[in-house]
Amino acid sequence: MVGEGIDVVERIIRYQRSKQTTHIVNAEVLPNQVLALEIARPSNFSFQASDYLYLKCPNVSTHEWHPFTISSAPERDDALTLHIRAVGSWTGTLFSQFRSLIQKRNKDVSVPNIPVYLDGPYHSPSNHIYQSEYAVLIAGGIGVTPFASLLQSILHRHHAKSESLKLKKVHFYWFDRNLDSFEWLLDMLQQLEAKDEFDFFDINLFRTGAPKDRAAPRFVTLYTALDLVFKEHKVDLITGLKKQIQPGRPEWDKIFTQLKKQYPDEKVDVFYCGPRGLSRTLRHKCNDCGFSYRKENF
Repeated sequence: MVGEGIDVVERIIRYQRSKQTTHIVNAEVLPNQVLALEIARPSNFSFQASDYLYLKCPNVSTHEWHPFTISSAPERDDALTLHIRAVGSWTGTLFSQFRSLIQKRNKDVSVPNIPVYLDGPYHSPSNHIYQSEYAVLIAGGIGVTPFASLLQSILHRHHAKSESLKLKKVHFYWFDRNLDSFEWLLDMLQQLEAKDEFDFFDINLFRTGAPKDRAAPRFVTLYTALDLVFKEHKVDLITGLKKQIQPGRPEWDKIFTQLKKQYPDEKVDVFYCGPRGLSRTLRHKCNDCGFSYRKENF
């Protein structure tokens, strides 16, 4: 009976919240069937970095709600962003509808404001990062969204010299099979790096669909050119970042060995959002190194 009562209360709260409608400000179709939505932020919608919400879009379904992580920082007060990958019926329909609208817009056809409803926000385990001094963020694919919000918010607090920010260093690892997936948040990463005057962020990107063997004949010319540009200009030719994209899967043994060497006695907190299969491996690595470990649901 208690469980049923809680469920009724939750439904009432969600119903009351759903009366407050907002609308899509802008939409962008990104590589690998990812849709970036910019939504007008209601004046009473207060959230923290890495929070998620439930979204209802009547144009797709009049009754379905779906959870998505907010990918923008809470310091932005005019709008919030969601990065949604088309992986099911509802998200696939949403993606197709906005792709069609965007194609029409490119032909100078006006796109009406699309009404949506927001339910939330809801907190995630990554909120604990503000209690950390040394943090390691590991993202797989679209699992990067909570960290996109966090990185932007941390940068804002760092520049504002917020007393609530205890962080001294943030290591960020993002891996994805496809190279063009990094376009989702490349502008954000470039801005993050450009404003990082004190080497506060350590950004590492891995293309897991690329071969580790750079000596493979068909890749020799490509990697030779990339290496030459990097050596001369100290910038990755593909991303414009100060570190080159690494081919192949991250070598977690090597990475955690380096982190432990760098922080032999300090408290290090690791946060992960990505494929479930990797979570157990990362938890074991953290246990071996004496690091704390928290994961998001993918």
